Amino acid sequence: LDRESVRAVVRDRYVPADVALAELRREDLAAPDDPGRALEEVHGRLFAGPLLTDAWCARLLAEVDRLGAWARAEGLPAVAPNSMNRYGVVLDDLGLAPAVRRLTRDVLRPLAATRFPDLGGADLDDPHAFVVEYGDDADSHLDFHVDDSEVTLNLCLGERFEGGDLWFRGLRCDRHLQTGCRDTDAYDHPHAPGRALLHAGKHRHGAYPLRSGRRVNLIVWCRSPSVRAAVRRDTCPAWCAESRAR
Repeated sequence: LDRESVRAVVRDRYVPADVALAELRREDLAAPDDPGRALEEVHGRLFAGPLLTDAWCARLLAEVDRLGAWARAEGLPAVAPNSMNRYGVVLDDLGLAPAVRRLTRDVLRPLAATRFPDLGGADLDDPHAFVVEYGDDADSHLDFHVDDSEVTLNLCLGERFEGGDLWFRGLRCDRHLQTGCRDTDAYDHPHAPGRALLHAGKHRHGAYPLRSGRRVNLIVWCRSPSVRAAVRRDTCPAWCAESRAR
C-alpha cells in the first residue's frame, strides 16, 4: 500500500480511544489566559516555552502509540506523514482536525500576528498537523530543509532521549535558500518534553542524530493565503536575512 492508501485505511477503520482530544479545551493550554506569555524569544525570531499542558501531550502520545499498535496488528506499514519523515501520523487521520483548527485559530494565529506579522501571522489558515517519531525503529535525524508553511509550531511530546537537537541556519527566501550561514544565523535548540518552538517556515533547519531513546514531536504547519498570493520569485522579501544585510 502507498502512503495515501494507508492513510485512507486508518481514516476508515481506526477508532480513537481519546475522542476528547479533538475538543482542545481552555484548560489544556499551559497559560490559558495568555498563551503568548509562555513563549520567550530564544534567538532571532525563534520563540520557545510551554504551550500545551503535560497532560494533553501525554494523552496525544498515548493515542499515537495506540494507533501504532493497531496498525501493526492490522499488518499495515508505517505511515510517512510527509516527504522527509518516514514515521508518524497526520492528525486529521486521528479525527483531530477540530483540535488543530482550534489551536490555529485561538492560539497560533494570535501569537503569529505579533511575532510574524510580515509572514501573514494574523491571516494564518490551512493548518497541516502531524506527529513525527525518532528512535531506533524510526527516523534518526532530519536533513537541511525549510517547511511548507509561513509559521511552524514544533512541540515535543516526549519521551526519554539524548541528542536530536534542532539546528537553525537563518531565515531565507527561495532565492537565497542555499546562501551561507552567518555567525548570527546559527542556533541549536534542545528539545524537552512539553516545550514548544514557534518559528518561520522558511527558517532553514534540521535535526541532529538522536543518540538514544525515543523522541516524538507534534508539528503544525500554518499557511497564509495572502502571503502566498503575493509571492514574487524575482524579488527578495524584507523578512529574508539577505535583504536585511544590504
